[in-house]
Amino acid sequence: MPKANVYNMKGEKQREVDLPEAVFNVETEPSIIQEVVVAFQANQRQQFAHTKDRGDVSGGGKKPWKQKGTGRARHGSIRSPLWVGGGVTFGPRNNRNFKKKVNKKVARKALKMVLSDRASHGVVSLIDTFDLKEGKTKTCAQLIKSVGAEKAKRVLFVTNGVNKDVVRCARNIPNTSVTTAADLNAYTAIKNKALVLEEGCLDLLSKRLIE
Repeated sequence: MPKANVYNMKGEKQREVDLPEAVFNVETEPSIIQEVVVAFQANQRQQFAHTKDRGDVSGGGKKPWKQKGTGRARHGSIRSPLWVGGGVTFGPRNNRNFKKKVNKKVARKALKMVLSDRASHGVVSLIDTFDLKEGKTKTCAQLIKSVGAEKAKRVLFVTNGVNKDVVRCARNIPNTSVTTAADLNAYTAIKNKALVLEEGCLDLLSKRLIE
């Protein structure tokens, strides 16, 4: 049974709770996690590179010179890729679609696997409630240190819902990000080495991920 410590906003340990086995005790299958992560990255990809083919280049409506008798090679248009300033052959186009579709069940399963892996390594901590109305970065930094996540390369705060106070406090701390239980995905979870969840997220994640 995976467990996690519950802290208050002062970083004081309150108790130890059992994490839902259906979410935090799932056998890991790297191939499934890879499929979901690759699809997420592909879906976030934006295509900016765009070259002109011979149909997009201006000019070239007239044959440069007659077909025979000049001693030069035959050409029909200066828009040919053979010409400087002509179109590009097989260059990148901004209409290319990189989207990949992932089954919802597979995406949910991948997230459970990542959460299970983080729980097995003891890097999942719980906060009884995020109360950061003062909006001080110092408070958030001290909280990270108190739960033992200061050595993690990346820390992720997961809140019950949108919490602007937490976002404001965490944005000035390097390698620290914030998301909600509803928006948490396998890519975000695997990118961060320590997870600090609001205690209410356990019920929200269970309802969302348990079929």
